[in-house]
Amino acid sequence: MSRKKIIFICIAAVIAVWNSTYKLDVQPMFLWDESRQANNALEMLESGNVKYTTYENQPDFWNTKPHLLVFLQWIFFKILGPGLLALRLPSALAIAATVIIWMVFFLRKNLWVSAILFLLIAFCSRGLNIYHVGRTGDYDALLTLFLSIAFLQLYTLLFENGNKKNKIIFSIAVGMALLTKSFAAAIWMPIFAALYFVFTKDKKLRITGMVLPLLIPILGVIPYYLLHEYWTPGYLNAVFENEVLGRYFQQNEGHETRWYYYFSELFSNYFEGFILVIIPAYFLMKKVDPQKEKSIRFFWILILLFLTILSISATRIHWYMAPVIPVFCAILAWYCGVSLQAQNKNLKYAAWGLNMILLGICFWQFPKLWKDNLSAEGVRPQYVLQQAELKGKMPYTGYWMFENYKAIENYYSGIFRRKNLAFRITDKFHFHAKDTVMVYHYNQLDSIGKYYECRQLAAPDNDLPIWVMVIDRPKL
Repeated sequence: MSRKKIIFICIAAVIAVWNSTYKLDVQPMFLWDESRQANNALEMLESGNVKYTTYENQPDFWNTKPHLLVFLQWIFFKILGPGLLALRLPSALAIAATVIIWMVFFLRKNLWVSAILFLLIAFCSRGLNIYHVGRTGDYDALLTLFLSIAFLQLYTLLFENGNKKNKIIFSIAVGMALLTKSFAAAIWMPIFAALYFVFTKDKKLRITGMVLPLLIPILGVIPYYLLHEYWTPGYLNAVFENEVLGRYFQQNEGHETRWYYYFSELFSNYFEGFILVIIPAYFLMKKVDPQKEKSIRFFWILILLFLTILSISATRIHWYMAPVIPVFCAILAWYCGVSLQAQNKNLKYAAWGLNMILLGICFWQFPKLWKDNLSAEGVRPQYVLQQAELKGKMPYTGYWMFENYKAIENYYSGIFRRKNLAFRITDKFHFHAKDTVMVYHYNQLDSIGKYYECRQLAAPDNDLPIWVMVIDRPKL
């Protein structure tokens, strides 16, 4: 790679890292599923046990995914100390790295404009730098990074006369994806095999060409599961129940959607506005360089196969699409970048006009995206605990009431214990006179009023979005 390209990539990397990490810890912790990983990483830090994850100091059979992400979070906890920044940095840096490797892909083809457009589209669309992907401590950003590496290595093998080195990198990337999100990565195995079969030029290798590159990562991951089962008997059964039977074949956690959910989300939410550009950009690109169309078709088929498999699943959640978001960004950037190479005057004017529209959509989407990224809507109670951590004190001394799932409260109990802050949590209505109770669910407030005569010290507002009650006496 030339010196000019290296300088360009370094500048792009700074932009990508800044955009991915800017105010990364401004939003309070999310209950699903970030708080679970936070507990896993904090307990790993406190116990020193890095062999498997725990929750409430017991083997975690609810979060059964391999713990590569949690291990990285543990490393950042050790370096930076426990906190939202350390928790989310592996995801944020994974998205920055994903953007850079796609930009390198375009620069290798001397498609400078496409590389720049990819950077803009990736950070202005609503698919990567968002909740549950790049902005929270969840698995999908890391999975997206490893799968992007696998996509590009497979593309190189099929269209750029790739060699053994590309197969090795492909196998490593698939193995790391499996160690990140197991079944979500395993879904790609038949897709990779199908793509290789359709696009390979060597007919003799159509059936066997992907056997070793896919078999090696599977064999490499099996010891992880066997050791985990040895250390925590029952783990393999929990994996099957939670990740296969409980998600793919059964609707899980209330995620009920129509079969076309992913296709609708892709164009109406993640790439709102961009759909206006991609169809005319396709026809322009085809006129300018029709030879590119077949190789880009590889990525379209990749997206279509994946979304079809996801759509068959009983559980459909928008962040499951994360691995193909950079692929769609790349296709759009590719079309628009190549269209500018038109020699025909009219085609060149059309291409410039289309790219101006694309830039306009990017600048329209960017502030909307960041408004969501900096909003605390839906996580208001956690805001109180976040501020208490930053200030080193709770606004009131008393009981904090949780409801059902207490992953956030468990995490902050550990954090406050490290800071010597008193923090008592309960879901029982067993109080005494003069007890102070902090409540964030209206039904809990209603129950307190049902069982006790009490006074209100504070009502929810922007600074303290909870009720604070003082118990006077039990009701007779």
